[in-house]
Amino acid sequence: MGSILLTLSVAGLGDLLTPFERVACRMADPGCTTTRMISNSGGTLDNTMTSIGLLVLVLAGFFLAHAMRRVPGWQSWAWPARGTGILFLALGAADVLAPSLSGLFERLLAAAAAAAIAALAIGILRRSRSTNGSETGHLAKAAEL
Repeated sequence: MGSILLTLSVAGLGDLLTPFERVACRMADPGCTTTRMISNSGGTLDNTMTSIGLLVLVLAGFFLAHAMRRVPGWQSWAWPARGTGILFLALGAADVLAPSLSGLFERLLAAAAAAAIAALAIGILRRSRSTNGSETGHLAKAAEL
């Protein structure tokens, strides 16, 4: 379920749909306002997918934290996962509350999401390698008997 939430989040599906989310103007352009930026279908899609995707990303962090707390070998990852969900929520709130710094908070959120997913992938890779190695060792000992 956690992998599905990450796939549907702004860091997954949101990144995949980026080429189709052409906004009417960039906030850095003279005379561009938020209303004008999302006035076309691409801008509306971008606004909607980003909002929903951010919520799903925050939920993924809390869902994974809850799951990690129950799985042997992952308990130490539960609080960092929960903290990451809180960080995503704080960056999303800052993005809404400080529209003049919106681009900065969006980029910080993207960098934090990429770093969190990379850390999770490295953790999974390390555990799968150690599990495969121990299973091989157990199989070899069983074969000797």
